[in-house]
Amino acid sequence: MRMSRLDLLTALEVLEPALAPKPIIEELTFIWFTGTSVYAYNDVIGIVTPLETEFQGGMKGSLILGLLKKSRAKEVEFQQSNTSDLIIKAANARLNLAYYEIERSLWEMPDFERSISFEVTPELIKAIDDVTISIGQDTSIPDQLGITLIPDGNILYLFSTDSKTISRAMIPFPCKFENRIILPALFCQQFVKLFKKGGRMMVMRDSVLAENDQGLRLFTRLIETSRPLEFHETVDSVLSSMKVAQHVPVPKRLKLAIERIAIVLEHHIGEPAEFRIADNVLHMHANTALGDIKDSMRLDMDHNNVELTVDPLLIKRAINGSGSFYLTPSCVVLSSENFIHLISASER
Repeated sequence: MRMSRLDLLTALEVLEPALAPKPIIEELTFIWFTGTSVYAYNDVIGIVTPLETEFQGGMKGSLILGLLKKSRAKEVEFQQSNTSDLIIKAANARLNLAYYEIERSLWEMPDFERSISFEVTPELIKAIDDVTISIGQDTSIPDQLGITLIPDGNILYLFSTDSKTISRAMIPFPCKFENRIILPALFCQQFVKLFKKGGRMMVMRDSVLAENDQGLRLFTRLIETSRPLEFHETVDSVLSSMKVAQHVPVPKRLKLAIERIAIVLEHHIGEPAEFRIADNVLHMHANTALGDIKDSMRLDMDHNNVELTVDPLLIKRAINGSGSFYLTPSCVVLSSENFIHLISASER
């Protein structure tokens, strides 16, 4: 069987994020060919994309992808040998690849016929993309490992946290599911990447599937938690303590000041800087063994007098996407339309 190398590479590269990075379970590092589609599953996400082939079975994903990426051949040829190997030819290169029967695959796509289904909108994609900034890695807190979706009538709230920051997006959305769900980080990242042109999302009790009209499908199991975090209460308590409904617009010079502070703290990750507002003037100060920097600027709007210490690298990470900010004694608040990002104050 012959096929275009670039067409094959394009199809298989979509599956790469669903390949397990370590061969603890060998089958999870394989790409599986069904004859009409190809898929990979790493025990977190599964990705399926259409591809017509004359054979069925699985092969080591990193090997076939490596060969296709390093080749300049226009076509590749697949031949089944008399052994359990699959012969792949690309120009003068010949690869004998260990080949498993399709029955050895450990995963198949569940049936989503009875799922709750809704359209993937640009607003949903943007909200998920925005909120990924605060996804954490603490496996002892399930809510940190993805994005929490909380439906409330015709409004959908999306939250994430890494213990130092909390992000919240809210979008108009005719929610068809009633209970909160947690989407794993890897699913969210691939969803934003693969479904920019829209599609459908289907929600079951313990899993989610996104698919588009081209036959691309992205699957994951929902994250379970027995003690869900009180996101609404945390964010609302901060917002209710603020003096004004409108945050102070982010001055361009503030972004540059944060960049300068970040340079001083480049080799001191997590080191806090002092932020103080007095009489509508923002004062900033950072000090390390490498240097000491002070900066100040007058704000364009009225702001409470306040002071706190906070990691400026966390501000730098989020400020470019923010239109306004506000300081409270407990956190920095960055916001844009339908999006709030809270950065917790550091201990003095």
